[in-house]
Amino acid sequence: MKVKRVSVGEALGHVLVHNQLAADGRKVLAKGRRLAAPDAETLAAIGVDHVYVAVLAPDDVPEDAAAAQLGAALAGHGVEVSRVTAGRADLVASAAGVCKVGAERLLELNRSPGLAVATLRTDEVVERGERVATAKIVPFAVSRDTLGAAVSLAAGGEPVVAVRAFALTAATLLTTGSDTGRAQVADAFGASLEDRLGRYGMRLTRGPHLPEEQEPIARAVREAVAAGAQLVLIGGETSIMDVDDVTPGAIRAAGAEVVQYGVPAEPGSLLLLAYHGEVPVLGLPGCAKSARPNLIDQLLPRIATGERLTRSDLLALGHGGLLR
Repeated sequence: MKVKRVSVGEALGHVLVHNQLAADGRKVLAKGRRLAAPDAETLAAIGVDHVYVAVLAPDDVPEDAAAAQLGAALAGHGVEVSRVTAGRADLVASAAGVCKVGAERLLELNRSPGLAVATLRTDEVVERGERVATAKIVPFAVSRDTLGAAVSLAAGGEPVVAVRAFALTAATLLTTGSDTGRAQVADAFGASLEDRLGRYGMRLTRGPHLPEEQEPIARAVREAVAAGAQLVLIGGETSIMDVDDVTPGAIRAAGAEVVQYGVPAEPGSLLLLAYHGEVPVLGLPGCAKSARPNLIDQLLPRIATGERLTRSDLLALGHGGLLR
C-alpha cells in the first residue's frame, strides 16, 4: 500500500486517507472510504481538486477483511467476533466467566507491522457480551503475507484470548472455633461469601460449626464432598497459623492434598488451598469476612470456572499481590 496525492479523477477507486470537510466544518466524506464517481462531485462542490489516497497493491488485504480474519483467529472458546468496522474487530464474551490471555503470543502478534491487538488482563472477570479484546488494522490494508503469518500465529496452539465460563454451582462453608463464637464466625463468613459466590453463579450451603479438632473437621469435609459440594470453604475463629495447624491436618486426614499454605498477597496471605479429588478446599484467611477486596476475590472466580489451580499459580500472585 502506498499513500499518494492525486487529482480527484485519479483518486476514484482508491481509499481516501483524510476526512474531507465543508467550509462550515461538516464532514462530507470520511477517511477509509473507497472513492466512487458521486464522491468526485462532492469534492468539487467543496472546492477540492486533489486528495491523498491509499493505493493498494495486488497482494494487500483491505482493513475490514483483514480485521475479520485476524479476529476470527484470535477468538478462542467463549469468545466471538461481535462486529468489524473501520479496520477493527471487537471480540466479546459469549458467557460470563474469566478472561484468559496468552500474553507471550499476544506480544509476538503485536510485533507484526500494521497490527494492534489489545485485550483485558488475564483472569479478569467478564460478563456475557462484554468486550474482551479488539484487533485493529492500523493502515488501510496489510500485505497478505503479514496477515497470513499473524493469523497462523494467532490460530496455532492455545487461544490468544478465551473466556472460561463459570461452571461450579454448589459450595459448602464449614466454620470452626468455640461455641461462644459460633454465630459471629458463621454469620461473618457466610454473609460475605454468599455475596461473592453469587456473582459467579454459586450457591452457598452453610455447614456445621465445628470444634478446633482434627477428626470432626476431617469428617465434615468428607461429608460435604459426598453430599455434592463442588467447593469446600473452611473459616475459623482464628486463621490457620501454620501448615501443621489443626485445620491443615484435618484437611489431609480427610484425604485431600494440600497444594499451598501461605500466598504472597495482602490481604489474604494466610490462605490454604487443597484438593479432595477434583473438589477444591480453601482454608480461609480472616479477611474473607470483609467486603473489601482481598485475595479470595482473585481466586474464587477462577475456581468457579473449574480451573484447577497449582502452587505456581498461587506463587505468581506475588506480582501485584499488594492489593488495594
